[in-house]
Order: sequence, then structure tokens, then C-alpha cells
Amino acid sequence: MGVVVAQVLARVTNPGIQGDENGEVVDATFYRPVPIYTPKPRYPRSARNQGVRGSVGVGLTIGVDGNVESVWVVDSSGSEILDQAALDTVSTWRFEPARRGAEAVSTRTSLNVEFQLR
Repeated sequence: MGVVVAQVLARVTNPGIQGDENGEVVDATFYRPVPIYTPKPRYPRSARNQGVRGSVGVGLTIGVDGNVESVWVVDSSGSEILDQAALDTVSTWRFEPARRGAEAVSTRTSLNVEFQLR
């Protein structure tokens, strides 16, 4: 019995040197959010007892403060119980926020939460 969280959260850089409206050079490198608190979802007892397993694609918006502002199902597991368990847990996660250069920015990303019986 276990839960595997496949995160699509890694540092990414774009060509990042650009000029601002005054012609000043600014660092526009984009850094994705960095997970700092990501507990795994609990396997719902009723789903486990029924042998239900599956993968939930979860979309999330991470605010400039690193808190999860919203979560939604991108790809359902086919089980409302597993989908809700994934959403409930991911909504509690915390991140270092995404950054464009030195400025924290809100961003959207997605990940998969797999519920596997072992």
C-alpha cells in the first residue's frame, strides 16, 4: 500500500537577460517553485479495502507566498475517493514560490499522485 507523487517541479532557465522599459538589463530567468512541504496523501481506507487504485493528475496554482491557492483534477483516477484524497493533500503543500529573476510570481503547474496497493 503506498502513494507515489511524481512531481513536475524542477528548476528551469530561459534565455534570461532582457532590458526593462529604461533599457536596464534585468534577469528574466524563470525558476519553477521548489517544494518545501509535501506530505504524501493517505490511502483512503475504503478505497484500500475495495482494492481501488489509480493515478490522479492534479493541477495547482502556487501563489507568490508559496501557498497553494487552488487545486483541481486534470486527469481523474476514476475514483472520486482517490481524486479527493489527492486534492485534499496537495492543497496543504508549501513551496518556495516561482521566480522571474528576483521577483516571486504566481504560477500553475501539475503533478501526478499514484495510489498503488502493495
